[in-house]
Amino acid sequence: MVDQLLCDAKLPLADLSAIAFGRGPGSFTGVRPGRECHPGVGAGCGAARGAVSDLRAVAQRAFELPAAPQRVLVCNDARMHEVYWACFERASDGFAVAAGEERVGSPARVTLPAHWRGASGGDCAGEAVAGLLGVGSGFSAYPELLQRCPGGLL
Repeated sequence: MVDQLLCDAKLPLADLSAIAFGRGPGSFTGVRPGRECHPGVGAGCGAARGAVSDLRAVAQRAFELPAAPQRVLVCNDARMHEVYWACFERASDGFAVAAGEERVGSPARVTLPAHWRGASGGDCAGEAVAGLLGVGSGFSAYPELLQRCPGGLL
């Protein structure tokens, strides 16, 4: 698959300066192949190697939208009525920076950082949080996530 990807991109392996894999959170079968493959590919071409948070990668993609938000709540479906979730802020360089820990739990336990809501705390209810975008498969799997953030989520 790596060979096919490089071929499709018309990019020789030797031209890569870094190799990264999605470290999760996610399913074991989704994370393990990347974790097992990336050291060999990186060593084969002398590229730097690293891991990237899957939630941060989704947030980064959102920050690259034409009307880029300043804050992103990522909720991915973890199955069994749970979500992998985290909050991110757009740094001055445009990159996603975590505004708290990555977590897994029921959609009812998703909260926003207290500093996003000022005196009202981090509960995902009440006043709108300016520039907040919700992204990820969790929002379609668990519509209650949208109901918990009325008026506060794009």
